[in-house]
Amino acid sequence: MSSGFLLTSFIVVIAPGTGVLYTQAALEFAVKYSEERRQFGRPICEFRGLQWTIADMATQLHAARLMSYRAAGNVNEHRVPDAYDTAMARLFASEMVQKFTNEAMQICGHFGYATGAPPERMYRGWRNYASAAGTLEVLRNVIAAMMRGRSFKHRRD
Repeated sequence: MSSGFLLTSFIVVIAPGTGVLYTQAALEFAVKYSEERRQFGRPICEFRGLQWTIADMATQLHAARLMSYRAAGNVNEHRVPDAYDTAMARLFASEMVQKFTNEAMQICGHFGYATGAPPERMYRGWRNYASAAGTLEVLRNVIAAMMRGRSFKHRRD
């Protein structure tokens, strides 16, 4: 197996799945923290606005997971995952990690932003990891080109 195939497999299949894992970790931390943190004599998980945030996060995590499963399972005759599904799954999972880690930091208040706090570490870790697999703008270019059935020139002659 060539190193090119392994790199392609990593970027195509593992990157969306890793994004889902980061997203799951951020959600689990936010839920746990919201059950432990008390404000005005009760846990903050009882506040309606926070319940909505957690519900939205759970729904978006489910969608990211389904997109990743589809990307991994939709292979062509060469056993290579579909590039369109994979680009969409990577884009969505990456955006959800950014959103979820930000929401987790918000739920945790000042603690969430402190250096070394789990949401802050997740955010920094993901930014480092995601840039190695291609930027979100490049993924958007790939998706747009595949939707149109052609590539676009992005450089001046």
